Formats: sequence, C-alpha cells, structure tokens
Amino acid sequence: MIGLFGRDGRVFSAVDLSAALGFARGDERSGHLLLMRHAHPRTAFRVDRALALMNVITDDDPSAPPPVAQNLVLSYARPNQTERSNEQRRIALLDADRLIGLFATSSRPSGV
Repeated sequence: MIGLFGRDGRVFSAVDLSAALGFARGDERSGHLLLMRHAHPRTAFRVDRALALMNVITDDDPSAPPPVAQNLVLSYARPNQTERSNEQRRIALLDADRLIGLFATSSRPSGV
C-alpha cells in the first residue's frame, strides 16, 4: 500500500499495481489511480498508464504462457476485432477480487 486516497467523502487504500504483481515499483509521483468503485475494501490501484477501456476476446490458445504473478492472472485475451490495430497484443485479465484480498484486513473498521 502506498497510502490513502479520498474521493467523494470516501477513503480508499492506494496500492501500487506494479509492486503487487511482483514488478519494480512505479514512480509514486506520476501515473493514474484506477478506482475500484465496488470493491471491499475500497481500493485504488496506481498504474503507469491507463490506455483505454476495450472489449476483449478470451484467448484460448494452448501455447499461451501460464498465468503469472501469484495466480492473479485469470487468463489472457486479445482486443476485439473491431478495436484491433496492426499489432497483435495480448492482455492479461487480472482477478481483481483476489488482488484486493491481498491487502484486505481480517476485520473491518467500525462504520465502514
């Protein structure tokens, strides 16, 4: 956890997503916070960049590498055909509930 983040009168735990996935920590002075609005506990992930929201197609390719990062990757996907550029990108689909659970406490503060 890198700190706390407030929005609309609610407090969120701010977590560096790179560090949570086992990569080098990102620059804490830059980046974006992805607010997980319906998560409990309330969580915001700091990321280097947020490129876009897109529709994806699950990649059932048997030659795909196994999920990494402490079993936080559910599967891989590719951009939807209508959103696909010339490059063939693969996208890791993260298990947000499991990822948030890594930072959850066993007891909740009163009034939450």
